[in-house]
Amino acid sequence: MRIHYLIDEGGGCAHVRCVLPSVELARRGHQIDGGWGVPLTDDVDVVVGIRVWQETSSVEWQRLAAEGRTLIYDLDDNLFDIDPANVGPYSAYTPQALARVAANLEVATAVTVSTEPLAEVVSRYNPNVFVLENTVDGSLLHWQRPQRDRVTIGWAGSACHDADWASARRPLAAFFAKTPTVDLHLVGGDYRALLNRPDARRTDFAAAGDYHRSIDFDIAVIPLSWHRFNRSKSDLKLIEFSALGIPTVAADYGPYSRIEHGRTGFLVNQDHEWSKYLRMLVNDPQLRAEVGERAREWAAGRTIQGNAHRWEETYAAVVAARVGGASYQWPELSAGLS
Repeated sequence: MRIHYLIDEGGGCAHVRCVLPSVELARRGHQIDGGWGVPLTDDVDVVVGIRVWQETSSVEWQRLAAEGRTLIYDLDDNLFDIDPANVGPYSAYTPQALARVAANLEVATAVTVSTEPLAEVVSRYNPNVFVLENTVDGSLLHWQRPQRDRVTIGWAGSACHDADWASARRPLAAFFAKTPTVDLHLVGGDYRALLNRPDARRTDFAAAGDYHRSIDFDIAVIPLSWHRFNRSKSDLKLIEFSALGIPTVAADYGPYSRIEHGRTGFLVNQDHEWSKYLRMLVNDPQLRAEVGERAREWAAGRTIQGNAHRWEETYAAVVAARVGGASYQWPELSAGLS
């Protein structure tokens, strides 16, 4: 197939939803190109748009639809239910912007998303929804992360997690106050003040480069607030930490409820459990190693190298549906390729 990618928003989303699959699809012999304003030749089989929402790009997307192009709209977040506490994204996705997202979803031949709950949301705008779960590069499974003298608890993510950290601020701040011998390392968003740990290390995404190489945690934490937006989130953080052999303590909500409690990580339902499970892992190196290794084994099933065929199958099905027209019977792929 000849696949043309259009990216409307860069960063981690574009890397996971476009760069990783496109590189692997190219290795499998597919022709990959991309870019806005590039004249599309007749031999382009499918155009994949990553979170197309801005005004200029939406005009282009609608023009491609009017031309009869086979379009796949890819979405990784529930943009229709952003928590107002995340001021940046909430202010960016205005009612006008969301109207453009809805219109762009409606004219697409099909839509790909990262989770089943997100598929439910998107199906209001387009019935042809395919779930392609997020993946990581298989090389992560073999990286040896840096080791430090003191046990390090860490987290990685953007600055759009104020509500998530606020949901666990009191128990986590209390834990760190009572455990001064444990280091804290935040990669990306800066929540040191919230946790009353101004001395903690923080690595900025821009300075980190390939940010995975800056992850030197012995234990990862993933707080998550109970909100509709988070219900549709993917488990990407968990996959990344697990691939690196890091045991995770996470809120038992949304994508992280798939953790096998006590085996591939620990799930928190009550505030006191943050301290309980973190202390268990801090005090028991063998437990950290065993849980981390089982987490790595689980993450081995979530590499792009092992799942690129799902992108192939989905794109091929969408192209076939377009060629077949109204008589084409859509395959049972929308039930989830996860």
